[in-house]
Amino acid sequence: MRTKLLPFLLVVFLYDSCSLSSCDHPTNAAARRELVEVAGSRIALGQIYVQGDAQPTLRLKFFDGREETRPLTCCANSAGSTISQNRIVLVDISLRMTQSPWEMMRTTQNGGQVAVLDLDGKVIGRSKVRISSGLVALSPDGRRFAFGGTPGGFPLKAQGVYIASFDSTECRRVFPVVDQPPGEPHTLGRDYSLQWSPDGGALLYSYRGKVVLIDLRTGQTRSLVDGGGAARLSPRGDRLAYITPNTRVALLDLTSGQSHLIDPDRGTNMRPVEWSPDGRYVTFVETEGSHVPYGCLWVYRVSDGAFVAIPDWGIGPSVHWVALGNL
Repeated sequence: MRTKLLPFLLVVFLYDSCSLSSCDHPTNAAARRELVEVAGSRIALGQIYVQGDAQPTLRLKFFDGREETRPLTCCANSAGSTISQNRIVLVDISLRMTQSPWEMMRTTQNGGQVAVLDLDGKVIGRSKVRISSGLVALSPDGRRFAFGGTPGGFPLKAQGVYIASFDSTECRRVFPVVDQPPGEPHTLGRDYSLQWSPDGGALLYSYRGKVVLIDLRTGQTRSLVDGGGAARLSPRGDRLAYITPNTRVALLDLTSGQSHLIDPDRGTNMRPVEWSPDGRYVTFVETEGSHVPYGCLWVYRVSDGAFVAIPDWGIGPSVHWVALGNL
Protein backbone atom coordinates (compact mmCIF):
# COMPACT_ATOMS: atom_id res chain seq x y z
CA MET A 1 0.00 0.00 0.00
CA ARG A 2 2.79 2.41 0.88
CA THR A 3 4.58 1.68 -2.40
CA LYS A 4 1.42 2.22 -4.46
CA LEU A 5 0.69 5.56 -2.77
CA LEU A 6 4.19 6.98 -3.28
CA PRO A 7 3.79 8.06 -6.95
CA PHE A 8 0.42 9.64 -6.18
CA LEU A 9 1.78 11.57 -3.19
CA LEU A 10 4.76 12.68 -5.26
CA VAL A 11 2.49 14.12 -7.96
CA VAL A 12 0.39 15.93 -5.37
CA PHE A 13 3.53 17.36 -3.73
CA LEU A 14 4.93 18.61 -7.03
CA TYR A 15 1.63 20.24 -8.04
CA ASP A 16 1.23 21.89 -4.64
CA SER A 17 4.82 23.13 -4.68
CA CYS A 18 4.22 24.63 -8.09
CA SER A 19 1.06 26.33 -6.86
CA LEU A 20 2.75 27.81 -3.83
CA SER A 21 5.83 29.00 -5.71
CA SER A 22 3.87 30.21 -8.74
CA CYS A 23 6.36 28.70 -11.16
CA ASP A 24 5.01 30.12 -14.42
CA HIS A 25 7.99 32.49 -14.15
CA PRO A 26 11.09 32.14 -12.04
CA THR A 27 11.06 34.62 -9.17
CA ASN A 28 14.09 36.88 -9.36
CA ALA A 29 15.83 36.62 -5.98
CA ALA A 30 17.62 39.97 -6.33
CA ALA A 31 14.38 41.78 -7.15
CA ARG A 32 12.64 40.16 -4.19
CA ARG A 33 15.45 41.26 -1.84
CA GLU A 34 15.26 44.77 -3.26
CA LEU A 35 11.53 44.96 -2.61
CA VAL A 36 11.94 43.78 0.97
CA GLU A 37 14.85 46.14 1.67
CA VAL A 38 13.52 49.25 -0.05
CA ALA A 39 9.83 48.89 0.83
CA GLY A 40 10.33 47.70 4.40
CA SER A 41 7.30 48.60 6.50
CA ARG A 42 6.65 51.79 4.51
CA ILE A 43 5.29 50.42 1.24
CA ALA A 44 2.78 47.61 0.84
CA LEU A 45 0.18 46.26 -1.53
CA GLY A 46 -3.43 46.97 -0.59
CA GLN A 47 -6.90 45.70 -1.43
CA ILE A 48 -10.28 47.10 -0.35
CA TYR A 49 -12.90 44.52 0.57
CA VAL A 50 -16.56 45.57 0.66
CA GLN A 51 -18.72 42.46 0.99
CA GLY A 52 -22.42 42.43 1.90
CA ASP A 53 -23.18 43.60 5.42
CA ALA A 54 -19.67 42.93 6.69
CA GLN A 55 -17.52 45.86 7.76
CA PRO A 56 -15.38 47.01 4.81
CA THR A 57 -11.66 46.53 5.30
CA LEU A 58 -8.29 47.42 3.85
CA ARG A 59 -6.02 44.39 3.48
CA LEU A 60 -2.29 45.06 3.36
CA LYS A 61 0.45 42.74 2.16
CA PHE A 62 4.09 43.58 2.93
CA PHE A 63 6.92 42.22 0.84
CA ASP A 64 8.45 40.39 3.78
CA GLY A 65 5.28 38.26 3.92
CA ARG A 66 3.43 40.07 6.73
CA GLU A 67 -0.27 40.84 6.33
CA GLU A 68 -2.49 43.35 8.10
CA THR A 69 -6.22 44.14 8.03
CA ARG A 70 -7.59 47.58 8.85
CA PRO A 71 -11.36 48.22 9.28
CA LEU A 72 -12.92 51.17 7.43
CA THR A 73 -15.13 53.41 9.54
CA CYS A 74 -17.86 53.91 6.97
CA CYS A 75 -19.56 52.95 3.79
CA ALA A 76 -20.61 49.32 3.93
CA ASN A 77 -22.78 50.19 0.91
CA SER A 78 -20.50 51.80 -1.63
CA ALA A 79 -19.50 51.85 -5.26
CA GLY A 80 -16.17 52.24 -7.00
CA SER A 81 -13.93 51.58 -4.01
CA THR A 82 -10.34 52.35 -4.97
CA ILE A 83 -7.06 53.75 -3.69
CA SER A 84 -6.19 57.06 -5.34
CA GLN A 85 -3.37 59.43 -4.39
CA ASN A 86 -2.64 57.14 -1.43
CA ARG A 87 -6.16 57.65 -0.10
CA ILE A 88 -9.19 55.35 -0.05
CA VAL A 89 -11.86 56.84 -2.30
CA LEU A 90 -15.40 55.52 -2.79
CA VAL A 91 -18.98 56.56 -3.47
CA ASP A 92 -21.06 56.15 -0.30
CA ILE A 93 -24.53 54.95 -1.35
CA SER A 94 -25.70 54.02 2.16
CA LEU A 95 -28.55 56.54 2.10
CA ARG A 96 -29.69 55.39 -1.31
CA MET A 97 -29.83 51.78 -0.13
CA THR A 98 -32.35 52.76 2.59
CA GLN A 99 -34.71 54.45 0.14
CA SER A 100 -37.60 52.80 -1.60
CA PRO A 101 -37.59 52.74 -5.42
CA TRP A 102 -40.29 55.44 -5.35
CA GLU A 103 -38.18 57.68 -3.12
CA MET A 104 -35.16 57.15 -5.35
CA MET A 105 -37.16 58.28 -8.38
CA ARG A 106 -38.54 61.35 -6.59
CA THR A 107 -35.25 62.68 -5.25
CA THR A 108 -33.17 64.95 -7.45
CA GLN A 109 -29.99 64.09 -5.60
CA ASN A 110 -29.76 60.34 -5.96
CA GLY A 111 -26.46 58.56 -6.11
CA GLY A 112 -24.00 59.03 -3.27
CA GLN A 113 -21.34 61.27 -1.80
CA VAL A 114 -17.68 60.78 -2.60
CA ALA A 115 -15.97 59.80 0.65
CA VAL A 116 -12.22 59.98 1.22
CA LEU A 117 -10.56 57.93 3.96
CA ASP A 118 -6.98 57.79 5.14
CA LEU A 119 -5.08 54.51 5.25
CA ASP A 120 -6.16 53.99 8.87
CA GLY A 121 -9.73 53.76 7.61
CA LYS A 122 -10.96 57.10 8.98
CA VAL A 123 -13.13 59.46 6.93
CA ILE A 124 -11.29 62.72 6.21
CA GLY A 125 -13.57 64.27 3.61
CA ARG A 126 -16.93 64.09 1.83
CA SER A 127 -18.23 65.79 -1.27
CA LYS A 128 -21.23 68.13 -1.20
CA VAL A 129 -22.41 66.85 -4.54
CA ARG A 130 -23.91 63.40 -4.95
CA ILE A 131 -22.96 61.38 -8.00
CA SER A 132 -23.97 58.17 -9.77
CA SER A 133 -20.66 56.54 -10.54
CA GLY A 134 -18.41 53.63 -9.81
CA LEU A 135 -15.32 55.26 -11.31
CA VAL A 136 -13.70 57.99 -9.19
CA ALA A 137 -10.19 59.44 -9.01
CA LEU A 138 -8.73 61.94 -6.53
CA SER A 139 -6.68 64.90 -7.80
CA PRO A 140 -3.00 65.14 -6.78
CA ASP A 141 -3.73 67.98 -4.36
CA GLY A 142 -6.78 66.18 -2.91
CA ARG A 143 -9.08 69.16 -3.45
CA ARG A 144 -10.96 67.83 -6.46
CA PHE A 145 -12.10 64.54 -7.87
CA ALA A 146 -13.00 63.21 -11.29
CA PHE A 147 -15.66 60.64 -12.02
CA GLY A 148 -17.23 58.79 -14.90
CA GLY A 149 -21.02 58.80 -14.73
CA THR A 150 -23.59 61.51 -13.94
CA PRO A 151 -24.15 64.03 -11.16
CA GLY A 152 -27.05 63.03 -8.91
CA GLY A 153 -30.42 63.58 -10.55
CA PHE A 154 -29.05 63.93 -14.09
CA PRO A 155 -30.45 61.68 -16.86
CA LEU A 156 -28.40 58.88 -18.32
CA LYS A 157 -27.82 60.84 -21.53
CA ALA A 158 -25.79 63.36 -19.48
CA GLN A 159 -23.17 60.77 -18.59
CA GLY A 160 -19.56 61.65 -19.16
CA VAL A 161 -16.32 62.40 -17.38
CA TYR A 162 -16.78 65.16 -14.81
CA ILE A 163 -14.58 67.04 -12.36
CA ALA A 164 -15.80 68.60 -9.12
CA SER A 165 -14.43 70.06 -5.90
CA PHE A 166 -15.34 68.80 -2.46
CA ASP A 167 -16.71 72.15 -1.27
CA SER A 168 -19.12 72.74 -4.15
CA THR A 169 -22.15 71.13 -5.74
CA GLU A 170 -21.03 72.19 -9.22
CA CYS A 171 -19.72 69.61 -11.69
CA ARG A 172 -18.01 70.29 -15.02
CA ARG A 173 -18.22 67.75 -17.80
CA VAL A 174 -14.90 67.50 -19.60
CA PHE A 175 -15.56 64.52 -21.85
CA PRO A 176 -18.71 62.79 -23.13
CA VAL A 177 -18.96 59.03 -22.79
CA VAL A 178 -19.63 57.73 -26.31
CA ASP A 179 -20.45 54.47 -28.05
CA GLN A 180 -22.52 53.12 -25.17
CA PRO A 181 -24.72 50.19 -26.26
CA PRO A 182 -28.36 50.39 -25.11
CA GLY A 183 -28.86 49.35 -21.49
CA GLU A 184 -25.17 49.14 -20.59
CA PRO A 185 -24.34 50.91 -17.32
CA HIS A 186 -21.65 53.55 -17.70
CA THR A 187 -19.38 51.75 -15.25
CA LEU A 188 -19.72 48.31 -16.82
CA GLY A 189 -16.56 46.84 -18.29
CA ARG A 190 -13.26 46.28 -16.59
CA ASP A 191 -11.40 48.11 -19.36
CA TYR A 192 -12.67 51.44 -17.94
CA SER A 193 -10.24 53.48 -15.86
CA LEU A 194 -9.74 57.10 -14.82
CA GLN A 195 -6.62 58.80 -13.48
CA TRP A 196 -5.22 62.31 -13.02
CA SER A 197 -1.88 63.18 -14.57
CA PRO A 198 0.91 63.74 -12.01
CA ASP A 199 0.72 67.54 -12.47
CA GLY A 200 -3.08 67.63 -12.16
CA GLY A 201 -3.51 69.26 -15.56
CA ALA A 202 -5.02 66.32 -17.42
CA LEU A 203 -7.12 63.19 -17.03
CA LEU A 204 -6.33 59.77 -18.45
CA TYR A 205 -9.52 57.99 -19.44
CA SER A 206 -9.94 54.44 -20.75
CA TYR A 207 -13.26 53.42 -22.29
CA ARG A 208 -14.41 50.77 -24.75
CA GLY A 209 -11.02 50.08 -26.32
CA LYS A 210 -9.73 53.67 -26.36
CA VAL A 211 -7.30 55.52 -24.11
CA VAL A 212 -7.34 59.32 -24.24
CA LEU A 213 -5.61 62.12 -22.36
CA ILE A 214 -7.96 65.05 -21.62
CA ASP A 215 -6.26 68.44 -21.21
CA LEU A 216 -8.27 70.22 -18.48
CA ARG A 217 -6.97 73.65 -19.51
CA THR A 218 -7.84 73.52 -23.21
CA GLY A 219 -10.41 70.73 -23.33
CA GLN A 220 -8.47 69.04 -26.11
CA THR A 221 -8.02 65.27 -26.14
CA ARG A 222 -5.12 63.17 -27.33
CA SER A 223 -5.55 59.53 -28.25
CA LEU A 224 -2.79 57.43 -26.70
CA VAL A 225 -3.98 53.91 -27.46
CA ASP A 226 -6.63 52.68 -29.87
CA GLY A 227 -7.55 49.13 -28.97
CA GLY A 228 -6.62 49.01 -25.29
CA GLY A 229 -7.99 49.72 -21.85
CA ALA A 230 -7.46 49.84 -18.07
CA ALA A 231 -4.61 52.30 -18.56
CA ARG A 232 -2.38 53.87 -15.91
CA LEU A 233 0.26 56.60 -16.18
CA SER A 234 3.56 56.12 -14.39
CA PRO A 235 4.30 58.47 -11.44
CA ARG A 236 6.48 60.63 -13.71
CA GLY A 237 3.92 60.61 -16.51
CA ASP A 238 6.41 59.33 -19.08
CA ARG A 239 5.07 55.78 -19.48
CA LEU A 240 1.71 54.15 -19.85
CA ALA A 241 0.65 50.68 -18.74
CA TYR A 242 -2.45 49.27 -20.42
CA ILE A 243 -4.23 46.06 -21.40
CA THR A 244 -4.36 45.03 -25.07
CA PRO A 245 -7.55 43.68 -26.72
CA ASN A 246 -6.30 40.12 -26.23
CA THR A 247 -5.75 40.82 -22.47
CA ARG A 248 -1.96 41.16 -22.58
CA VAL A 249 -0.14 43.73 -20.42
CA ALA A 250 1.75 46.38 -22.39
CA LEU A 251 4.02 49.29 -21.49
CA LEU A 252 4.19 52.35 -23.76
CA ASP A 253 7.02 54.89 -23.67
CA LEU A 254 5.21 58.18 -24.31
CA THR A 255 8.41 59.91 -25.44
CA SER A 256 9.58 57.40 -28.03
CA GLY A 257 6.19 55.87 -28.85
CA GLN A 258 7.64 52.39 -28.42
CA SER A 259 5.64 49.72 -26.61
CA HIS A 260 6.29 46.14 -25.55
CA LEU A 261 4.38 43.31 -23.89
CA ILE A 262 5.32 42.33 -20.36
CA ASP A 263 4.10 38.75 -20.61
CA PRO A 264 3.30 37.93 -24.26
CA ASP A 265 2.15 34.35 -23.68
CA ARG A 266 -0.30 34.91 -20.83
CA GLY A 267 -3.36 37.06 -20.24
CA THR A 268 -4.51 39.21 -17.35
CA ASN A 269 -7.91 39.98 -15.82
CA MET A 270 -8.37 43.48 -17.30
CA ARG A 271 -7.87 45.27 -14.01
CA PRO A 272 -5.48 48.25 -14.29
CA VAL A 273 -1.76 47.54 -14.02
CA GLU A 274 -0.61 49.50 -10.97
CA TRP A 275 2.71 51.37 -10.72
CA SER A 276 4.86 51.45 -7.61
CA PRO A 277 5.35 54.93 -6.06
CA ASP A 278 8.83 55.21 -7.60
CA GLY A 279 7.73 53.91 -11.01
CA ARG A 280 10.21 51.04 -10.98
CA TYR A 281 7.66 48.24 -10.63
CA VAL A 282 4.18 47.34 -11.77
CA THR A 283 1.76 44.72 -10.48
CA PHE A 284 -0.62 42.64 -12.58
CA VAL A 285 -2.64 39.44 -12.26
CA GLU A 286 -1.76 36.63 -14.61
CA THR A 287 -4.74 34.40 -15.29
CA GLU A 288 -4.03 32.53 -18.49
CA GLY A 289 -1.72 29.58 -17.97
CA SER A 290 -1.24 30.23 -14.27
CA HIS A 291 -0.66 27.21 -12.03
CA VAL A 292 -2.52 28.95 -9.23
CA PRO A 293 -6.33 28.59 -9.35
CA TYR A 294 -8.04 31.84 -10.44
CA GLY A 295 -4.72 33.50 -11.23
CA CYS A 296 -1.51 34.77 -9.68
CA LEU A 297 -0.29 38.24 -8.70
CA TRP A 298 3.09 39.28 -10.07
CA VAL A 299 5.40 42.22 -9.47
CA TYR A 300 7.41 43.15 -12.56
CA ARG A 301 10.59 45.26 -12.53
CA VAL A 302 10.45 47.58 -15.52
CA SER A 303 14.20 48.09 -15.95
CA ASP A 304 15.12 44.46 -16.62
CA GLY A 305 11.91 42.43 -16.77
CA ALA A 306 12.47 40.60 -13.47
CA PHE A 307 9.42 38.85 -11.98
CA VAL A 308 8.54 38.44 -8.31
CA ALA A 309 5.60 36.23 -7.35
CA ILE A 310 3.12 37.18 -4.62
CA PRO A 311 1.61 33.71 -4.11
CA ASP A 312 -1.82 33.06 -2.64
CA TRP A 313 -2.72 36.76 -2.50
CA GLY A 314 -4.14 39.48 -4.68
CA ILE A 315 -6.91 37.67 -6.56
CA GLY A 316 -10.20 39.54 -6.21
CA PRO A 317 -10.39 43.33 -5.73
CA SER A 318 -7.83 45.48 -7.51
CA VAL A 319 -4.37 45.63 -5.96
CA HIS A 320 -2.82 49.05 -5.27
CA TRP A 321 0.54 50.22 -3.96
CA VAL A 322 0.26 52.21 -0.72
CA ALA A 323 2.88 54.29 1.06
CA LEU A 324 2.50 54.05 4.84
CA GLY A 325 5.36 56.37 5.77
CA ASN A 326 7.52 59.14 4.41
CA LEU A 327 9.22 58.10 1.19
